[in-house]
Amino acid sequence: MARALQRITYVEDEPDIRAIANLLLTQVGGFETDMCASGQEALDRTGDFNPDLILLDVMMPGLDGPQTLAGLRKDARLARTPVIFVTAKVQGREVSRYISMGAVDVIPKPFDPLTLPDKLRAIWDRTCAAPPAGEDAAERVLALVEQHCRSLIRQSEHLRDLLDRGVLGPAADATTDEGGAAAATNEGGAAAAGTESGALAGDVASIAHTLTGSAGAFGFSEISEAARALETEAERLGALALDPSSVGGAAEAAALAAMRGAFEHLAKLIATVTPSHSRLYRARLSRSEREADDAD
Repeated sequence: MARALQRITYVEDEPDIRAIANLLLTQVGGFETDMCASGQEALDRTGDFNPDLILLDVMMPGLDGPQTLAGLRKDARLARTPVIFVTAKVQGREVSRYISMGAVDVIPKPFDPLTLPDKLRAIWDRTCAAPPAGEDAAERVLALVEQHCRSLIRQSEHLRDLLDRGVLGPAADATTDEGGAAAATNEGGAAAAGTESGALAGDVASIAHTLTGSAGAFGFSEISEAARALETEAERLGALALDPSSVGGAAEAAALAAMRGAFEHLAKLIATVTPSHSRLYRARLSRSEREADDAD
């Protein structure tokens, strides 16, 4: 059985948020909590509290969330403690950056305090819960692999959402009779479209880059290669977005189509390879157990 979430440290500089969160986490969620008002306060005492999970506000005076996380990781007792960032900055690029820092998830602000205990348990069960210490090492490896499979699927879904929302059309049409006004409209439309496509490309490239490394580390070589190809296509689109003459033209449309095609290939691999990878590990585990029984 997976280990239950019990002890939570919440680092938040706003006293009102700390108060309501503490009330709900303890009285509704039944958790033990340690509420820290600053990053430095968290560094001073979180190791002694030894939480199962750390909630970390991103924007704080003094040490911000990422700086606090870096400091916490220097304490051997907290080197592997799961961290969830809490922030109003939840664009794809920011979320990818927080995940790449080692966060297991990101909770957007403002959040509904009444749902916080259930939200944290759901995140814990999905990404953090580990088998008991006495369980077989092979099972722990399998749990880690399957957790990573779920992470790959979530990142694939995030990428699809980015691409579905990032519909890029041609620059604004020059319909005015005045040549100067038409040119200004065209230039303004091109600049806006270039900014939009550049942001989309940056978000996609960031997630793809993370996938390239993490998938490779877990033995998903096909997924890693496909993610690298997607990153390359996203960078190509991003480069075109810097050239106003290319925005809304055939080159940008071709680059966007190529990026979409690279993503669909990646998503197909994630949807098919990750379950089979988990089944392969489980089959190996079962075979090892049978061989051990036969040897006895």
